[in-house]
Amino acid sequence: MARRDQIIAGLAIISGCLAPHALAAPDMAAEKTSAVPDKHLSISGPINAHFVAEVARISSSYPTIRVLVIDSEGGEVEAAIQLGRLVREHGWEVAVKNKCLSACANYVFPAGKRKRVLPNSWVGIHEKTRRFRLADGSMQYVTGNEIDAAMTGVDAVSASAARKWEADDAAAFRWLGLSTVFVQNFTNYISSRKRVLGVEDIHALPDVPGCPRYRFWALDKKQLEEMGVTGIDEFWFPANKAEELALYNDKMLPAGSIYIGGPDKLNTFCQGPALNWFQRQWLKLQREPQS
Repeated sequence: MARRDQIIAGLAIISGCLAPHALAAPDMAAEKTSAVPDKHLSISGPINAHFVAEVARISSSYPTIRVLVIDSEGGEVEAAIQLGRLVREHGWEVAVKNKCLSACANYVFPAGKRKRVLPNSWVGIHEKTRRFRLADGSMQYVTGNEIDAAMTGVDAVSASAARKWEADDAAAFRWLGLSTVFVQNFTNYISSRKRVLGVEDIHALPDVPGCPRYRFWALDKKQLEEMGVTGIDEFWFPANKAEELALYNDKMLPAGSIYIGGPDKLNTFCQGPALNWFQRQWLKLQREPQS
C-alpha cells in the first residue's frame, strides 16, 4: 500500500493544452468533509483516461473511501463517464471543492450517492463542443447546434467518433436520470450569439447590448434538481454580487463570463438581427488594445 502521505501527480493533455492534475491519498483531501481518516479521496485537474485509472487504483488500495473530493474543469467525455460509473459503483459521496465544470458537472457530480458543494465552490455547464478532422487533414473546432452541420466533409474516423460520443452522452444522461434541457438551453444561446455576431468563435467579440458573452452557466441547487440531480445535502451558491465577483477573482475568469440565472432569461439573449459588417468592425476596434 502507498504511504499515507503519498501524492500521485501527472500531466494530461486536454484539448491541446498541457495542464497538471493530482490525486491525493485519502487522508490528504484538501478539505475534510468528515473527521474519519482514510475515507476521503481528493482529486483535481482535467479528467482523462489516466486520471480515472489512478482513481481506480487508489480506491482499490483504500476500500474504506466514502467521499470523492473533486476540483475539475471537466475533460474527456468518455473518461468522465467512466469516473461517474466508478463513483456510482462504489456508492461514494461527491464533494466539490472549488469547481466541477463541463464533463464533471454532467457525469461525475450527479453520480454521487450524496452531494456537497463546499463554500466558494460551484457547479457549471457550457455548450456542447466537438473537434473534427476534415477530409483534407485540417482540424475544425465546432460549438453549439452547428455540430451536426459540421459533419459534412469530416473524415470517416472523426464521423465514427462523433457518433459514438453522441451515443455515449445520451446513454450517460439516461442512466443518471438527467434532463438535457439546461445543456440545450445554453447550446441554443451559443448558436444565437454566433448568428448575431456573424462569427464562429463566440468569444471573439465583447458584450453587445442584449447579447452578453458567457462561458459557463453556474447552476443553483434548484436548477440541478430540475436537471435530475438528487441527494444534494450541503450546497453553497453566491448570495450577492460580492460573492459572485469572488468567483471570478478566485477562479481567474473574466468578469461577467459566468451566467447566473434562469433559462427564461438566458433564452432572451442574442435574439435580435445579425450585426452588419460595420457594426462588427466597430466591436473589433473596441477590443484592440489602446496604444
